[in-house]
Amino acid sequence: MDKLKIEPTTFTPEVTFDVEQRVFDISGESRPQDSREFYGQIINWLNELDAHLKPSEKEESEYVFNLNFNYFNSSSGKFILDICKIIARIRSREINASVRWYHERDDSDMLEAGMEISQMVRFPFEYVETEPKDYFPNGNGLDQSE
Repeated sequence: MDKLKIEPTTFTPEVTFDVEQRVFDISGESRPQDSREFYGQIINWLNELDAHLKPSEKEESEYVFNLNFNYFNSSSGKFILDICKIIARIRSREINASVRWYHERDDSDMLEAGMEISQMVRFPFEYVETEPKDYFPNGNGLDQSE
């Protein structure tokens, strides 16, 4: 199965899905102009993965999906939930699939979003606390290079 690689932009996260390497990562900021277009390719890929997985693989394979968002808007949230529903469907076939939900130590909103999605899809996520990122290295949020 081909891997899916989407480079990050100012408005979209980086996506790396590679079955052979067992890498399933989405990270960054998600506020695309057209969430349906952006996330449609991810959902299509995951549906192909679901069809590709064989029950015989359930014993030896682990599929860990790392969701590491700095921010996501409400339209992205709907598609993130859809992604987690596909992961839940994969799990329902007794294939070892899990979600690691990353959140910064002081970002209770992101942690709560992960907990709500986990509750909606009815399987537990692993929550990974990270150190806060310095989004404004020069202290004021303005680009001093200009």
